[in-house]
Amino acid sequence: ISMYLKYMAGSKMIINESGNWFVEHTLSPDSPKLKVPQSARDKYGVIGWGGVQKELAENPQGLKPFLEEARPYFPTMNYESPICRKYREVISDFWNFVKENGTPEGQPETTIALAKGNYDLTTARYNHNYAISGLYDIAIENPNWFQGAPERSWKLARDVFFPEVPVLKPYVNIHLSGTPYGQVDVVSFACDQISAEFLNKNYKALLFAGWNTCSKKQYEILKTYVYNGGTLFISLPHLSTNETRNFNFGVDELVNGGDFSELCGVRVLGRGDCFYWATVPIGSNKLGCTFPRRFGILGVPMGKIEITDPNLEVLVIDDEEARPIVTLHRYGKGKCYFLNTWTYPGALDIDEGPGSLINSAGLPGYIYRTIANESRGYVWITDDKDKPGEECNYVAFSYFPQAGKICLLNIDFEKEHTIWLHQFGMCEKITLAPAEFKMLATVKLRQGDGSLV
Repeated sequence: ISMYLKYMAGSKMIINESGNWFVEHTLSPDSPKLKVPQSARDKYGVIGWGGVQKELAENPQGLKPFLEEARPYFPTMNYESPICRKYREVISDFWNFVKENGTPEGQPETTIALAKGNYDLTTARYNHNYAISGLYDIAIENPNWFQGAPERSWKLARDVFFPEVPVLKPYVNIHLSGTPYGQVDVVSFACDQISAEFLNKNYKALLFAGWNTCSKKQYEILKTYVYNGGTLFISLPHLSTNETRNFNFGVDELVNGGDFSELCGVRVLGRGDCFYWATVPIGSNKLGCTFPRRFGILGVPMGKIEITDPNLEVLVIDDEEARPIVTLHRYGKGKCYFLNTWTYPGALDIDEGPGSLINSAGLPGYIYRTIANESRGYVWITDDKDKPGEECNYVAFSYFPQAGKICLLNIDFEKEHTIWLHQFGMCEKITLAPAEFKMLATVKLRQGDGSLV
């Protein structure tokens, strides 16, 4: 399955690490090596490869009894062992598939990009014990340099776009995921070396998650992207120019002094009160939920803002004084979803109130899903002809426009899953058997202008 996932993500070359038997021996609880007698370990303890070579050179006969003791176990772990034969079989089957079908021309359609912000130095997975960029000496003196809410924001994005459903149970799954909203790219804003033209050409939506140090240049890039038709999600801290992980930044550190009128339709006046529950205004269902749905208990500060856009839509409010928490502002041809909290989205992952759902990814998860559903490409999948749900979490899919190919993969080894495939005005119900990969022919589009071939 992992190789098919790479294939579907557009890989043209896959180089597999063969693995290391020593590591597998010491880390994998079901390794056949663990059944080998440990007499040599009892005598020599743990020695490195150099120690083994020295012992072979100086006392080869002394090792002979241990070799004979282990010899009966060699068929369980040598080249012809069941594990090694199965590994080669899987590689061979996939290679035969590639030889027969080739790799689809071009890259898969992606309409959504996650922004890796300027000075975002996070690791691949959130771990609150990790220091940013390994700077433990600094983090011990200033705990803000341990991973925190900014880095946890990436976990929320992963939970939405790459849900790691329990397909390896009872073991933890950190390797396989469906793509209920299709392939999603990560674009770097490092040193602001990116253009609005590139973003508008490639992505309908741009979503910020982790750390970002903003600048006037970056702000103009984002403005242009939205004005020309892009959809942006950004939170108040993403617009801070702070470089030192100071979460107690002031308005003076916000880009434009906190005047986000053009991009977000608001002006930030200062740090506001802490709020505990966020809810949806009566009559609103923009985010796929309605009053009295509540998110919390959050305990985070909001921004004290002045609304400068008379047509600003308020999508989420605090439940005590109905102050804006999430807003939607239209600018030019595009729009901007703004999260009005003095903390990064990762701090809002708590969802334990009335109506809370398992694996919701909190309030940011609702925002991400709403934007994803608004930003569909030519091909998408749903549970019920409307939106992706639990079934789609088990299905990875991609569409290659230049090749006119749709790939579908059920990442569940034990159960079939049924989804609705939408493409070019058509809708088809498809059931995938356990671990089934399916490739379908569809419409081809020309590279560049996206016209029909």
